[in-house]
Amino acid sequence: MKSRSFVATVLITSLSAVAAFADGGLTGKVTFHGHVPKPQPIAMNADAQCDSQHTGGFKFSPLVVDAKGGVDLVFVHVIKGLEGKKFPTPSDSKKVTLTQKGCWYEPHVFGIQTGQKLEIVNDDPVMHNVNGQPDFNAAMPPGVPPMTKSFSKPKIMFPLKCNIHPWMHAFVGVVDNPYYAVTGPDGRFAIKDLPPGKYTLEAWNEKLGTITKEVTVPGTADLEFPTK
Repeated sequence: MKSRSFVATVLITSLSAVAAFADGGLTGKVTFHGHVPKPQPIAMNADAQCDSQHTGGFKFSPLVVDAKGGVDLVFVHVIKGLEGKKFPTPSDSKKVTLTQKGCWYEPHVFGIQTGQKLEIVNDDPVMHNVNGQPDFNAAMPPGVPPMTKSFSKPKIMFPLKCNIHPWMHAFVGVVDNPYYAVTGPDGRFAIKDLPPGKYTLEAWNEKLGTITKEVTVPGTADLEFPTK
């Protein structure tokens, strides 16, 4: 059985992130200390081929917390302190891959730079339609080769969806610089090569919203989402 699920309501007592800064980069960990709602099932029975890939059912939650309180799926990025600076578009070898598998998007939350190549793969035996309007809106029949798309402007956070399977959704942080990260299953993140200086960070979670914090690199900072 899958361990992820969409949650309609979330009871939160506290969420905090502790980040450690050093020359040439930023590392940190996002933690949650409170009630963690149970993952909720997502019905895929509208498409028998989707449903058949999850014999034990499919569950998802945008609030995923490990045994030590580490929170997955938090997008962290620099929103102030880079004004006037230009950054090259990553080469094709640094493309980002979005996979449709089990009638679901993986990864569910990811980041990409403007102009950077996004490779979209359909690993399912069914037709999908990837809706990333206004940048693209394309059908992907089963067995079709991966298609390559890109985003022209920054967007935080931009939803992707499948017009054929409405339960399929993902969120992408489109930025004009390379200083962003998504927390992993243990709640940790790393933003590489961030030069020393003063910045404003933003942290985003699908259910908790956004917070900002002014920081100095090198240095330390605590980011805490308000109790809801």
